[in-house]
Amino acid sequence: MALSAIDEMRHQLDTRDGRRKFPVVPSKLPPKALFKYLGWTDKTFESLLESVIKDRTIRYSRASTQNDPFEGKPSITKLIDRVFIEKYGSKRAIRSFLLRAFLSKPVTNPQGFLLLPFVPWLAHRANLRVPRFIEKLEGIYQNTIAEQGLQHFDFLMSCFGEEGLQPLMWAHYANAHEGIAVEYNAHDPYFRCEKFKTRLAPVRYSNKRPVLRVSPSFKIDFSRVKSNDWSYEQEWRCLPQDQNRESKHDLIFETVDKTCISAIYLGLRIKEHQKERLISEISKHLPNAKIRQVVMDADEFALRSEEIS
Repeated sequence: MALSAIDEMRHQLDTRDGRRKFPVVPSKLPPKALFKYLGWTDKTFESLLESVIKDRTIRYSRASTQNDPFEGKPSITKLIDRVFIEKYGSKRAIRSFLLRAFLSKPVTNPQGFLLLPFVPWLAHRANLRVPRFIEKLEGIYQNTIAEQGLQHFDFLMSCFGEEGLQPLMWAHYANAHEGIAVEYNAHDPYFRCEKFKTRLAPVRYSNKRPVLRVSPSFKIDFSRVKSNDWSYEQEWRCLPQDQNRESKHDLIFETVDKTCISAIYLGLRIKEHQKERLISEISKHLPNAKIRQVVMDADEFALRSEEIS
Protein backbone atom coordinates (compact mmCIF):
# COMPACT_ATOMS: atom_id res chain seq x y z
CA MET A 1 0.00 0.00 0.00
CA ALA A 2 1.09 3.54 -0.60
CA LEU A 3 0.68 6.16 2.08
CA SER A 4 -1.04 9.48 1.49
CA ALA A 5 0.66 12.69 0.45
CA ILE A 6 0.72 13.89 4.07
CA ASP A 7 3.57 11.42 4.50
CA GLU A 8 5.50 13.36 1.85
CA MET A 9 5.82 10.53 -0.63
CA ARG A 10 8.18 11.24 -3.49
CA HIS A 11 8.11 9.09 -6.59
CA GLN A 12 11.48 8.90 -8.28
CA LEU A 13 12.72 6.92 -11.25
CA ASP A 14 16.27 5.63 -11.03
CA THR A 15 17.48 5.90 -14.61
CA ARG A 16 20.48 3.70 -13.95
CA ASP A 17 18.59 0.49 -13.25
CA GLY A 18 15.01 1.46 -14.06
CA ARG A 19 13.70 0.66 -10.59
CA ARG A 20 11.25 2.81 -8.64
CA LYS A 21 12.18 4.35 -5.32
CA PHE A 22 9.63 5.41 -2.71
CA PRO A 23 11.25 7.38 0.11
CA VAL A 24 8.63 7.78 2.85
CA VAL A 25 8.98 10.01 5.90
CA PRO A 26 5.94 9.46 8.17
CA SER A 27 4.52 12.72 9.47
CA LYS A 28 3.02 11.03 12.52
CA LEU A 29 3.40 7.60 14.06
CA PRO A 30 0.25 5.68 15.05
CA PRO A 31 -0.75 5.70 18.73
CA LYS A 32 -0.71 2.46 20.68
CA ALA A 33 -4.45 2.00 20.31
CA LEU A 34 -7.13 3.04 17.84
CA PHE A 35 -10.89 2.85 18.33
CA LYS A 36 -13.83 1.98 16.11
CA TYR A 37 -17.24 3.07 17.36
CA LEU A 38 -20.17 0.80 16.50
CA GLY A 39 -23.91 1.01 16.93
CA TRP A 40 -26.82 -1.27 16.03
CA THR A 41 -30.56 -1.72 15.98
CA ASP A 42 -32.45 -4.56 17.63
CA LYS A 43 -32.49 -6.31 14.24
CA THR A 44 -28.76 -5.93 13.57
CA PHE A 45 -27.46 -6.69 17.08
CA GLU A 46 -26.96 -10.41 16.44
CA SER A 47 -25.14 -9.81 13.15
CA LEU A 48 -22.79 -7.35 14.88
CA LEU A 49 -21.98 -9.94 17.54
CA GLU A 50 -21.25 -12.46 14.83
CA SER A 51 -19.11 -10.13 12.71
CA VAL A 52 -17.17 -8.04 15.23
CA ILE A 53 -16.88 -10.29 18.30
CA LYS A 54 -16.96 -13.85 16.97
CA ASP A 55 -15.38 -13.40 13.51
CA ARG A 56 -13.25 -10.34 14.46
CA THR A 57 -13.80 -8.53 11.16
CA ILE A 58 -13.01 -4.94 10.17
CA ARG A 59 -15.29 -3.33 7.61
CA TYR A 60 -13.97 -1.40 4.58
CA SER A 61 -16.33 0.79 2.54
CA ARG A 62 -16.08 3.26 -0.33
CA ALA A 63 -15.14 6.88 0.33
CA SER A 64 -18.27 7.97 -1.52
CA THR A 65 -20.48 6.22 1.05
CA GLN A 66 -19.07 8.11 4.05
CA ASN A 67 -21.17 10.63 6.02
CA ASP A 68 -19.05 13.56 4.82
CA PRO A 69 -20.43 14.69 1.41
CA PHE A 70 -17.03 16.24 0.54
CA GLU A 71 -15.30 12.86 0.85
CA GLY A 72 -13.37 12.03 -2.32
CA LYS A 73 -14.42 15.30 -3.97
CA PRO A 74 -11.37 17.56 -4.16
CA SER A 75 -11.29 21.01 -5.69
CA ILE A 76 -10.60 20.91 -9.43
CA THR A 77 -10.06 24.64 -9.97
CA LYS A 78 -6.27 24.28 -10.27
CA LEU A 79 -5.90 20.98 -12.04
CA ILE A 80 -3.11 22.12 -14.32
CA ASP A 81 -1.27 25.22 -13.24
CA ARG A 82 0.68 27.30 -15.71
CA VAL A 83 4.02 26.66 -14.03
CA PHE A 84 3.58 22.95 -14.59
CA ILE A 85 2.53 23.36 -18.22
CA GLU A 86 5.39 25.74 -19.00
CA LYS A 87 7.89 23.41 -17.37
CA TYR A 88 6.60 20.29 -19.11
CA GLY A 89 5.63 21.84 -22.44
CA SER A 90 8.45 20.42 -24.52
CA LYS A 91 8.26 17.06 -26.22
CA ARG A 92 11.05 15.64 -24.12
CA ALA A 93 9.60 16.89 -20.84
CA ILE A 94 6.11 15.55 -21.61
CA ARG A 95 7.54 12.15 -22.44
CA SER A 96 9.45 12.18 -19.18
CA PHE A 97 6.31 13.12 -17.25
CA LEU A 98 4.20 10.40 -18.89
CA LEU A 99 6.88 7.82 -18.14
CA ARG A 100 6.93 8.84 -14.50
CA ALA A 101 3.14 8.70 -14.36
CA PHE A 102 3.13 5.13 -15.67
CA LEU A 103 5.80 4.05 -13.20
CA SER A 104 4.37 5.77 -10.11
CA LYS A 105 2.10 4.13 -7.57
CA PRO A 106 0.44 6.82 -5.47
CA VAL A 107 -2.23 5.98 -2.92
CA THR A 108 -5.05 6.47 -5.38
CA ASN A 109 -3.69 4.51 -8.35
CA PRO A 110 -2.13 6.30 -11.35
CA GLN A 111 -4.13 4.40 -13.95
CA GLY A 112 -7.04 6.70 -13.12
CA PHE A 113 -5.14 9.66 -14.55
CA LEU A 114 -3.90 7.69 -17.51
CA LEU A 115 -7.47 6.89 -18.59
CA LEU A 116 -8.40 10.56 -18.79
CA PRO A 117 -8.67 12.05 -22.29
CA PHE A 118 -6.07 14.74 -21.57
CA VAL A 119 -3.23 12.21 -21.28
CA PRO A 120 -3.35 10.77 -24.82
CA TRP A 121 -4.03 14.28 -26.12
CA LEU A 122 -0.94 15.49 -24.28
CA ALA A 123 1.10 12.64 -25.69
CA HIS A 124 -0.21 13.26 -29.20
CA ARG A 125 0.64 16.95 -28.98
CA ALA A 126 4.02 16.42 -27.36
CA ASN A 127 5.77 18.18 -30.23
CA LEU A 128 3.79 21.42 -29.62
CA ARG A 129 5.04 24.02 -27.22
CA VAL A 130 3.35 26.29 -24.69
CA PRO A 131 2.07 28.89 -23.87
CA ARG A 132 0.29 28.73 -27.25
CA PHE A 133 -1.74 25.68 -26.20
CA ILE A 134 -2.19 26.38 -22.46
CA GLU A 135 -5.80 27.51 -22.83
CA LYS A 136 -6.79 24.53 -24.97
CA LEU A 137 -5.10 22.04 -22.64
CA GLU A 138 -6.72 23.54 -19.54
CA GLY A 139 -10.14 23.48 -21.23
CA ILE A 140 -9.91 19.82 -22.17
CA TYR A 141 -8.70 18.88 -18.70
CA GLN A 142 -11.41 20.81 -16.84
CA ASN A 143 -14.20 19.36 -18.98
CA THR A 144 -13.19 15.73 -18.61
CA ILE A 145 -11.78 15.27 -15.11
CA ALA A 146 -14.82 15.99 -12.96
CA GLU A 147 -17.08 13.15 -14.04
CA GLN A 148 -14.70 10.71 -15.71
CA GLY A 149 -11.72 11.00 -13.41
CA LEU A 150 -12.92 11.15 -9.82
CA GLN A 151 -14.53 7.73 -10.05
CA HIS A 152 -11.02 6.28 -10.10
CA PHE A 153 -10.34 7.69 -6.65
CA ASP A 154 -13.34 6.19 -4.82
CA PHE A 155 -11.14 3.89 -2.78
CA LEU A 156 -12.01 1.44 0.00
CA MET A 157 -11.06 2.46 3.54
CA SER A 158 -11.74 1.84 7.21
CA CYS A 159 -11.80 4.66 9.77
CA PHE A 160 -10.57 4.73 13.37
CA GLY A 161 -10.33 7.34 16.13
CA GLU A 162 -7.53 8.05 18.58
CA GLU A 163 -9.79 8.41 21.63
CA GLY A 164 -12.13 5.82 23.15
CA LEU A 165 -13.94 8.26 25.42
CA GLN A 166 -14.84 11.04 23.00
CA PRO A 167 -18.46 12.09 23.78
CA LEU A 168 -19.23 13.27 20.23
CA MET A 169 -17.94 10.04 18.72
CA TRP A 170 -20.18 8.05 21.07
CA ALA A 171 -23.14 10.24 20.12
CA HIS A 172 -22.55 10.13 16.35
CA TYR A 173 -21.23 6.62 15.70
CA ALA A 174 -22.30 4.44 18.66
CA ASN A 175 -26.06 4.93 18.55
CA ALA A 176 -26.13 7.82 21.06
CA HIS A 177 -24.01 5.98 23.66
CA GLU A 178 -25.95 2.69 23.37
CA GLY A 179 -23.26 0.97 21.30
CA ILE A 180 -19.65 -0.08 21.84
CA ALA A 181 -16.13 1.04 21.00
CA VAL A 182 -13.61 -1.60 19.95
CA GLU A 183 -10.00 -0.89 20.92
CA TYR A 184 -7.44 -2.20 18.43
CA ASN A 185 -3.71 -2.55 18.95
CA ALA A 186 -2.43 -0.15 16.28
CA HIS A 187 1.00 -1.81 16.38
CA ASP A 188 -0.41 -5.24 15.55
CA PRO A 189 1.07 -6.92 12.44
CA TYR A 190 -2.33 -6.59 10.75
CA PHE A 191 -1.75 -2.87 10.27
CA ARG A 192 1.66 -3.40 8.69
CA CYS A 193 2.69 -4.38 5.18
CA GLU A 194 5.82 -5.33 3.30
CA LYS A 195 6.57 -2.04 1.53
CA PHE A 196 5.78 0.36 4.37
CA LYS A 197 6.00 0.28 8.14
CA THR A 198 2.25 0.73 8.57
CA ARG A 199 -0.96 0.64 6.56
CA LEU A 200 -2.36 3.43 8.72
CA ALA A 201 -2.16 7.16 8.08
CA PRO A 202 -3.74 10.12 9.90
CA VAL A 203 -6.34 12.45 8.45
CA ARG A 204 -5.21 16.05 7.95
CA TYR A 205 -7.75 18.76 8.75
CA SER A 206 -7.98 22.01 6.83
CA ASN A 207 -10.34 24.88 6.01
CA LYS A 208 -9.58 24.42 2.30
CA ARG A 209 -10.73 21.55 0.17
CA PRO A 210 -7.86 19.42 -1.11
CA VAL A 211 -6.82 20.18 -4.65
CA LEU A 212 -6.58 17.48 -7.27
CA ARG A 213 -3.69 18.40 -9.52
CA VAL A 214 -0.87 16.86 -11.47
CA SER A 215 2.40 17.79 -9.84
CA PRO A 216 5.95 17.30 -11.13
CA SER A 217 6.33 14.44 -8.62
CA PHE A 218 2.92 13.03 -9.60
CA LYS A 219 1.78 13.41 -6.00
CA ILE A 220 -1.92 13.18 -5.18
CA ASP A 221 -3.16 14.75 -1.96
CA PHE A 222 -6.81 14.41 -1.12
CA SER A 223 -7.49 10.90 0.16
CA ARG A 224 -6.97 11.91 3.79
CA VAL A 225 -7.93 15.57 3.98
CA LYS A 226 -11.13 16.70 5.74
CA SER A 227 -12.65 19.92 7.00
CA ASN A 228 -11.63 21.29 10.39
CA ASP A 229 -15.22 20.66 11.46
CA TRP A 230 -14.32 16.97 11.76
CA SER A 231 -11.14 17.45 13.76
CA TYR A 232 -12.72 16.13 16.96
CA GLU A 233 -12.62 12.66 15.38
CA GLN A 234 -8.78 12.52 15.41
CA GLU A 235 -9.21 10.09 12.56
CA TRP A 236 -6.82 7.52 11.15
CA ARG A 237 -7.49 5.58 7.97
CA CYS A 238 -6.41 2.19 6.78
CA LEU A 239 -6.59 0.76 3.26
CA PRO A 240 -7.45 -2.94 2.85
CA GLN A 241 -4.87 -5.61 2.27
CA ASP A 242 -6.41 -6.35 -1.13
CA GLN A 243 -5.87 -3.08 -2.95
CA ASN A 244 -7.17 -4.03 -6.37
CA ARG A 245 -8.71 -0.68 -7.21
CA GLU A 246 -10.64 -2.12 -10.12
CA SER A 247 -12.64 -4.26 -7.70
CA LYS A 248 -16.40 -4.03 -8.08
CA HIS A 249 -16.96 -4.46 -4.35
CA ASP A 250 -18.34 -1.51 -2.39
CA LEU A 251 -17.93 -3.29 0.94
CA ILE A 252 -15.41 -5.87 2.14
CA PHE A 253 -14.47 -7.40 5.49
CA GLU A 254 -11.05 -8.49 6.75
CA THR A 255 -10.32 -10.66 9.78
CA VAL A 256 -7.85 -9.76 12.53
CA ASP A 257 -6.19 -12.02 15.10
CA LYS A 258 -7.46 -12.11 18.67
CA THR A 259 -4.35 -10.23 19.81
CA CYS A 260 -5.35 -7.25 17.67
CA ILE A 261 -8.42 -6.48 19.82
CA SER A 262 -7.28 -5.28 23.24
CA ALA A 263 -10.54 -4.03 24.79
CA ILE A 264 -14.26 -3.49 24.28
CA TYR A 265 -15.89 -0.36 25.74
CA LEU A 266 -19.59 -0.61 26.59
CA GLY A 267 -21.63 2.54 26.05
CA LEU A 268 -23.03 4.67 28.83
CA ARG A 269 -26.63 3.92 27.82
CA ILE A 270 -26.24 0.33 26.65
CA LYS A 271 -29.31 -1.82 27.24
CA GLU A 272 -28.88 -4.26 30.09
CA HIS A 273 -29.84 -7.42 28.18
CA GLN A 274 -27.48 -6.49 25.34
CA LYS A 275 -24.72 -5.73 27.83
CA GLU A 276 -25.05 -9.17 29.39
CA ARG A 277 -24.97 -10.84 25.99
CA LEU A 278 -21.93 -8.85 24.92
CA ILE A 279 -20.01 -9.73 28.09
CA SER A 280 -20.79 -13.41 27.55
CA GLU A 281 -19.70 -13.40 23.89
CA ILE A 282 -16.56 -11.34 24.53
CA SER A 283 -15.50 -13.67 27.35
CA LYS A 284 -16.01 -16.67 25.05
CA HIS A 285 -14.41 -15.43 21.84
CA LEU A 286 -11.99 -12.73 23.07
CA PRO A 287 -10.77 -13.98 26.45
CA ASN A 288 -7.74 -11.66 26.50
CA ALA A 289 -9.70 -8.49 25.67
CA LYS A 290 -10.61 -6.24 28.57
CA ILE A 291 -14.25 -5.23 29.02
CA ARG A 292 -14.75 -1.66 30.19
CA GLN A 293 -17.96 0.15 31.11
CA VAL A 294 -18.18 3.83 30.17
CA VAL A 295 -19.43 6.09 32.97
CA MET A 296 -19.90 9.83 33.51
CA ASP A 297 -17.29 11.79 35.42
CA ALA A 298 -18.65 13.04 38.74
CA ASP A 299 -17.50 16.65 38.26
CA GLU A 300 -16.66 17.32 34.61
CA PHE A 301 -18.33 17.00 31.22
CA ALA A 302 -16.21 13.96 30.53
CA LEU A 303 -16.44 10.20 30.18
CA ARG A 304 -14.48 7.66 32.19
CA SER A 305 -14.29 3.88 32.00
CA GLU A 306 -14.26 1.12 34.61
CA GLU A 307 -13.03 -2.40 33.96
CA ILE A 308 -15.53 -5.20 34.32
CA SER A 309 -13.95 -8.33 35.77
